[in-house]
Amino acid sequence: QLIERTGSITTTQALQRVSGVTVTDDKYVAIRGLGDRSVIGQLNGVRLASSDPDRSTIPLDLVPASLLDNITIYKTVTPDKPADAAAGIVELKTKSVPERETFEIIAQTGLNSNVGINGQYNSFWNSDMGAFGNKINQKNLSNDFKNLAGQYPNGLGSIQQMIANSNYSPTAYQEVKRINDIMHSFDPVMTSQYRKAPLNQLYSATYGNSFDVFKKHKIGLILGGNYYRRITDVNGGDLTQYSIYQGVVTGNPDVYSFRNIPNYITPNSLFMGKYQTYKENTGIETLNYGTLAGLTYRFNSRNEISMQYLGSWGGENKASNLSGRYEYTGLPGEVYTTTNSLKQTFRNLNTFNLQGEHKFFDKELSPRLSYNVASSRSKQNDPDFRFSSLADYMPRNGGWYNRPVVGAGNSAGTPTYSKHLYALTSGYVNGFGPFGIMQAEPNGRRWRNL
Repeated sequence: QLIERTGSITTTQALQRVSGVTVTDDKYVAIRGLGDRSVIGQLNGVRLASSDPDRSTIPLDLVPASLLDNITIYKTVTPDKPADAAAGIVELKTKSVPERETFEIIAQTGLNSNVGINGQYNSFWNSDMGAFGNKINQKNLSNDFKNLAGQYPNGLGSIQQMIANSNYSPTAYQEVKRINDIMHSFDPVMTSQYRKAPLNQLYSATYGNSFDVFKKHKIGLILGGNYYRRITDVNGGDLTQYSIYQGVVTGNPDVYSFRNIPNYITPNSLFMGKYQTYKENTGIETLNYGTLAGLTYRFNSRNEISMQYLGSWGGENKASNLSGRYEYTGLPGEVYTTTNSLKQTFRNLNTFNLQGEHKFFDKELSPRLSYNVASSRSKQNDPDFRFSSLADYMPRNGGWYNRPVVGAGNSAGTPTYSKHLYALTSGYVNGFGPFGIMQAEPNGRRWRNL
């Protein structure tokens, strides 16, 4: 009842009202500031699976609050709890079978105050998930694209060699056209854009009843379903990155300042200054739907068997735009930066458990037999995560760059004056063995399926 009174849509929204609990990214739970890595989730006493390799906790926004009976937070580890739950346990209990017939329907609507009525939120081109998020999985890497790795093991070099040796044959022309069609099948847009925001929606229905069978036996049934869609948006937020480093690292020698630690920073005098300042515009569209099914068979007051199934599916669009500047570069002019991050995710959680409770004799100290057989499976699919980071260098008196000349026999570029010099930013990562520190390229697309 308290969960319903708070108007919580997801489990994480309900947990935000618990003292000592912190929710990050609207999904993950941290208890008493110990971080979310060592927090585990349990449903009806069964540990929930996590598809995130960096966390043992699951994204609890997948579990609709309307299908739960209660939530218990364990902040102290006890001998009967999992040993790796160093930061705590979130125990979820689904609605139990009622003693009499119940039927409940909930329909809600609302809006985010940052968006408003007929407002807009940050999104991107072709971000439509569909009514049930099925359009996200349609963006998985095609088999034709995956097969290119085997057909052309050296990548672009192998394709160029095939074209050079084709002697303008029709077969080679068809192959080049096929490769172009494969590459053009990806969404071409790498930047975010605002679109009109619909109202938040929530629909939930629950039915439960108990039936007498064979005179003394009883069967209990509970069925539930939940569907919600909501929009959140951060507009004009301030984001500052502090660092001991200065400089700008890009792949363009005309927009480059060696990344260094200033002389006034020493091991005895560590000082972190403003490295980059941004204005943040981030929009998130969340879709989730789930089902709950429970069946209980009670032979008598001492013997009972029950089964529960909880399935939840969800899609998420996240578009982020960061627009700002480098504070200290060592270059004669300003260096502005624009970063776009576009991500679509489809997640699902399926949990099934069979429980039994048997008391052999009708006495207080009678032996008991309890068992629980469970299965929990979680998946996460990020079919097309796009990231771009652009540096815009404005030299005080303008700058020069070599513009490439397209055509046969032209190898040298043409010196061209411009007030703006652009480059994609990059960075450094720790390499393995003899590679040491390597320059990394964050721009591009990524695909992950867990």
